[in-house]
Amino acid sequence: MLSGLLNQIFSRPRTIPLLALDMAFPSPLSAYRYAEFSHYLAQIPGSVVLTTLPGFERHHALFAAHHPALAAQVRQFVPETPLPASRLAYSVFLSTAHAFLAHVERQGLPLAMTLYPGGDFGIDDAASDAKLARLFAYDQLRKVIVTQAGTLEYLKTKSFYDPERVEMIYGVVIPDEYFRAPPKKLRFGLDKATLDLCFVAYKYMPQGRDKGYDRFIAAAHVLAQEIPQARFHVVGNYGPEDLDVAALSGTIHFHGIKQTPDFPAFYAGMDMVISPNIPHLLGGGKTDGFPTAACVEASLCGVGLMCSDVMRQNHYYAEGSEVCVVPADIDAIVERVLHYHRDAQALASLGELGRARSRALFDPSVQLGARLDILQKLIRE
Repeated sequence: MLSGLLNQIFSRPRTIPLLALDMAFPSPLSAYRYAEFSHYLAQIPGSVVLTTLPGFERHHALFAAHHPALAAQVRQFVPETPLPASRLAYSVFLSTAHAFLAHVERQGLPLAMTLYPGGDFGIDDAASDAKLARLFAYDQLRKVIVTQAGTLEYLKTKSFYDPERVEMIYGVVIPDEYFRAPPKKLRFGLDKATLDLCFVAYKYMPQGRDKGYDRFIAAAHVLAQEIPQARFHVVGNYGPEDLDVAALSGTIHFHGIKQTPDFPAFYAGMDMVISPNIPHLLGGGKTDGFPTAACVEASLCGVGLMCSDVMRQNHYYAEGSEVCVVPADIDAIVERVLHYHRDAQALASLGELGRARSRALFDPSVQLGARLDILQKLIRE
């Protein structure tokens, strides 16, 4: 009799403390997901990630090679199988939370999510608002973490805001590679003769117009005539076929898609990252955060930040000293680059002060610490 009781006890399914549901983990190309979910797997014993990532086996093998102790906690999502019993389900991005919501509702699981810009979240977009409405209608929704002041204000405008459910944590989780001892920083006019300007973003639309690639290239054509030492670097899924760059031959370099371990060495030679991005061009009210995650990573490596801020989301960097905010305009970009070309010390200061500010804002103890505190509190409820 005792033996039968023990068998019943130990055969019962264990309740998972945190069940992360995702569509990109464990691909290293989504660096912030990789950093965030890996941290939770390590810090919350028994937690699990279920993912719909295509090519799961290949990505899982790579993850297992780097995190053998965590590999068993990362599993492929099977739609026909009920979600495991969990204290808390968690997703990032509206698109992901919405994609899994029916499964979460079916199990009646408490739910938390991070509402980043992107991922089907759009300003004044009917489809996005409908997904938000369905999400907030779920009575087991425990927490929505927002990362930009504009997102918080939008939820208030649309009457989705609830102080018990919505919490603001500015920024994004950045991989800890950017907080280790960096390679030696080489700066224009001080350590090297070339002025290295970079554009770093993924292409989601022709000519990368939403990210400002067309404006970067147009400014490069002007700057190449004005500054013989200027060099232009493009990281992402871009190439010479996107725009005519024949006149930039010898000064423009296409680096393709890079992964997190490659960036510190790359940024060691960069003087400025230029991000003249414009909201809403992708449709659906889609916007970027300020700065973009790519810009934050560049800043953490001491690269000067030149960003547009059409939506006026900058409440954290001192303009002029820690970041150069410019209109998403070719003439403005050219004028500011020429200014920093004439004053190498000001360019170096922009990079160093920006780095100090980015380290304070995005240190893992700040970003991951705040998120982990919220999730652990919800798990205990």
